[in-house]
Amino acid sequence: MAPQIRRIVFWCILCAVLAGGLIYAFMPQPVAVDLDQASRGTLQITVDDEGKTRVRDIYVVSAPLPGRAMRITKKAGDPVIASQTVLATIEPSDPTPLDIRSRTQAEALANGAEAALSLARADQERARAELDFALEELDRARQLVKRQTISKTALDRAVMDARVRQAALTTAEAAVRVREFELKNARASLI
Repeated sequence: MAPQIRRIVFWCILCAVLAGGLIYAFMPQPVAVDLDQASRGTLQITVDDEGKTRVRDIYVVSAPLPGRAMRITKKAGDPVIASQTVLATIEPSDPTPLDIRSRTQAEALANGAEAALSLARADQERARAELDFALEELDRARQLVKRQTISKTALDRAVMDARVRQAALTTAEAAVRVREFELKNARASLI
């Protein structure tokens, strides 16, 4: 046989094998089924669905802090008098001990609160110094207005500057109080 005929025969056989494989792969396969005898009987119909309850009065009992609810001694049907009957007692839970990470974070918060307090006190001192200077300028301006050396507008500006500096001092004092409370809170977390 000539090599060309051998090549043609090889390719024909290969195509036939591929076509046979494709036909076998796409042929429908039988599916296993369950068989049973058909018989006469009563028809039973059930309805299965999800139901929803409708609660008319919802009461939420909660505590602002974590705790343990003690055993409730009241039974269903016991009389309840408003603002007199104690239904439940909630005792505070035991504090959790601080692990190393929590303690380090709490110490860092306390140190940050101390630094913020120092900064707020420095701002308060600066505001107090600016107020003192503004009050001295106001006194000078009043004396100069009496001698008619400066205008009424300059006096009004000095009065306004003194008021602004007074408000800045009040704000700085409030900031100091806030920082003091934050420091107390940060130190309390270390206890």
